[in-house]
Amino acid sequence: MEKCKATTMYIVEWKTFGQDFDQIFSMRANTQTPIIVYAKPGEIPREKMSEISMISNTVVDSMDRLGYCGGANELA
Repeated sequence: MEKCKATTMYIVEWKTFGQDFDQIFSMRANTQTPIIVYAKPGEIPREKMSEISMISNTVVDSMDRLGYCGGANELA
């Protein structure tokens, strides 16, 4: 994750990286660096959703709404 510090936008799959969200958030170069979080409906705990909603330039979107087809392990 160290090399991600220079990233200009983060796209985070909650199922895989949700436990690292606080670390990912703190790696942003500044508050203008957007974070898009993909999650199944209800997958993110309410208290975490409230916390995420207060972070600037952060969006949570439903995987099924965006046509998410699963990770590499789910394609086999």
